[in-house]
Amino acid sequence: MDNPDQAGMTRRRFLQGALGAIAGGPALAPWMRSRRYPDRGQLPTRVLGRTGARVTMLGLGGQILLETPGMHDQAVELINRALDLGITYCDTAAAYYPSETYYGEVMAHRRSEVFLATKTADRTRDGAWQSIQQSLTNLQTDHVDLIQVHHLDSFDELDQITQPDGALAAMTEARDQGLVRFIGLSSHYADIMLAALDAFAFDTMLARINPLDPVRGDFIGRVLPVARARGLGIIAMKVMDRGGLLDGRVRPSVLLRYTLSQPVTTAIVGCASIQNLEDNITTCRSFRPLTAAQADKVERVYAG
Repeated sequence: MDNPDQAGMTRRRFLQGALGAIAGGPALAPWMRSRRYPDRGQLPTRVLGRTGARVTMLGLGGQILLETPGMHDQAVELINRALDLGITYCDTAAAYYPSETYYGEVMAHRRSEVFLATKTADRTRDGAWQSIQQSLTNLQTDHVDLIQVHHLDSFDELDQITQPDGALAAMTEARDQGLVRFIGLSSHYADIMLAALDAFAFDTMLARINPLDPVRGDFIGRVLPVARARGLGIIAMKVMDRGGLLDGRVRPSVLLRYTLSQPVTTAIVGCASIQNLEDNITTCRSFRPLTAAQADKVERVYAG
């Protein structure tokens, strides 16, 4: 495997020669500060915790259509349509291949318009470093805004990534070199997420936030208050439980409103079609938070 320091130096020299030096640290790109897209209609935006980045409350997830092989034209059309409609948060992961390559087709021309997030499931320093390098190549960019530890599933994995030869060492080095701007974490387990937040100063967290939460670990009640107190950007996933909640009992728009009524910055939603995307856009443009009573009613639908 390549040595991370040597590989990083090679990429730095390449980027400086071919693309120009990139800014490190938390300074915001100009589009995050003041740019507007009046021709696209307005999507509400929220600040992604201490990163300071202002992103749309709806993000485009990198799964469903975007992780399906052989769907290049449809995937590129979906991504472009999302950006045309004003979405500024785009999510993907190394594990969602070919999602990153579909995004790369668009990022080659529209990178400055989005806050771009990807993930690595590698737990070692060398593995994570190579994963980051490959993601940059796939995404056709010199940096991503957010690199995340993907689906941290056990305390043993947490111990592994926090070792000197663990994944966080590579992520930190990549941040220092300007290849990534922020470091985040995703997990489906509240106890592991809480322990991880104590072990490392993550900038963001990505968690499953939907009406099943009270019976699946209570991220809303246990983890979100801690994350908010520490200034993390909170990203919601599995809004519709990968379709598992789409059984006709609650409208998709209400499920999305449920998630966005929680203290989250953005909700990433994978789409099977442009119609799915446009329906979600419509919900967010006219977003009204659920009352506590309405949210409780939705939870009770799935409690049994």
